[in-house]
Amino acid sequence: MRTSLLGCVFALVACAPAPEPATPAPPLPTPSASAPASVASAPAPVPSLKAAPRVPVEQEDIRWGDDQAPVTAVFFGRISDRPSAIVLGRLQKLQDSLGPSRLRIVWKFNKSPVAVPFEDKLSQGALGLQAIAGGAAARSFLEAMMQKHEEIRSFEALLAAAQAAGLKDSAAFEKRLTAGEFLPLLDAHHELELRLGSDRTPTLFINGYRFAGLAPTTALRGVIEDELARVEELQKAGKSREETYTLRTQHNTSNEQVFSVDLPSLRPGAYRKVDLGKSPALGVASAPVTVVMFGGVQDPFSQKAWLTMKALQKRYGNDLRLVWKDALMPFHRASLPLASLAREVRASRGEVAFWGVLGKMLEAPFWARHRTNLLNAEKMDAQLVTIYRELGVKGPWQEVVNKHKNSIEQDAQAWRGAGAVGTPAFFINGRYLSGAQPEQTFVEAIDAEMARARAKIQTGVRPEDVYRALQDDPNFVEDL
Repeated sequence: MRTSLLGCVFALVACAPAPEPATPAPPLPTPSASAPASVASAPAPVPSLKAAPRVPVEQEDIRWGDDQAPVTAVFFGRISDRPSAIVLGRLQKLQDSLGPSRLRIVWKFNKSPVAVPFEDKLSQGALGLQAIAGGAAARSFLEAMMQKHEEIRSFEALLAAAQAAGLKDSAAFEKRLTAGEFLPLLDAHHELELRLGSDRTPTLFINGYRFAGLAPTTALRGVIEDELARVEELQKAGKSREETYTLRTQHNTSNEQVFSVDLPSLRPGAYRKVDLGKSPALGVASAPVTVVMFGGVQDPFSQKAWLTMKALQKRYGNDLRLVWKDALMPFHRASLPLASLAREVRASRGEVAFWGVLGKMLEAPFWARHRTNLLNAEKMDAQLVTIYRELGVKGPWQEVVNKHKNSIEQDAQAWRGAGAVGTPAFFINGRYLSGAQPEQTFVEAIDAEMARARAKIQTGVRPEDVYRALQDDPNFVEDL
């Protein structure tokens, strides 16, 4: 049933690399002189623990993936809740990408007031299947009900759905549900929610790191990858699977990202007014099409999209101008120092040098050399010193960050103000396109905007003024 759930989710919203709905990401942290901004500092050596993890997983919980996986996402959701279906679909897609041996998903039921009268019975039915028919049947039932919950209004319909999911012992299922045997499990989920301070649906905890609302795939992936690196360090220090999960859930107590639960208003093809400001531009000012790219050098999707941008520059020549703006995710710990490095190069050596350094940091050879140490909290500082030296930027990297962090935050404000959340985000003469899309998708959007720009030029607008003229056109509809 994995395919059917994802199919339903994809019909609700555009999936990766499509835009991710969310409220603005938190402002970039200010680094100290001694340590870089990070999701969480590396844990100090700790003796073997006897304490329980802050976010426990029980045998009765519905689970996807290997119980020995280094990263666990404990998900509090509701069957009838559309955002829960969307975020679960994103987690499942990440699990497909990373592998079930690396990411485990655990479902717990949110007990907030529900819109579907029969939802309480559906929740008990899913837990009943877990106990009676096993995890595969429970997962299949849960995924199916997230699509078809409105069709289930009687015990007979619930039983038929459970049988379709793999239930064999219908008599035991009916007897145990009628006796209310699984209500205490729902109560336990609710009590854990209250203890963890979970106040919205969906909420999930990735090794204890809290996400609330419609968390975008890029944010989820960033924390998962960071946790994989942290757990590997602990395992090398001799910690067991149980010890690493306990340590990470305790260490991530205060780490969280909160997003809106409102479905996105910024759809692909919507227009936004995006001020170019003093951002670096690659190409001539008279180009009829301007592509504004919000991205980050540590973001793998921005790295992939950069190759497409290079191909488009070659394809369109002087008809295309590329403008770069930084949009950094806080869990990409090296992104702020690297963005600051590029800006320092621009300030001291000019535009050409900036694009050379930016391009180098967005391409695979750079990350093949530096990725491992940049993901290691203990080694990142020394690695940044090495990178700064190699790229010709003098002085402590923390001082360079402090010099440029305000202008980087201005880019972030423009990114959030335009309604974008995931990276990379593109505005092609103001027309929104999200993610590392295929080249042909960009070609179609650019060709359409090329025609719009040339029509404007034919009315007497100078080519170098066409971008502003298009954005100021009274017929320009900003889809807010």
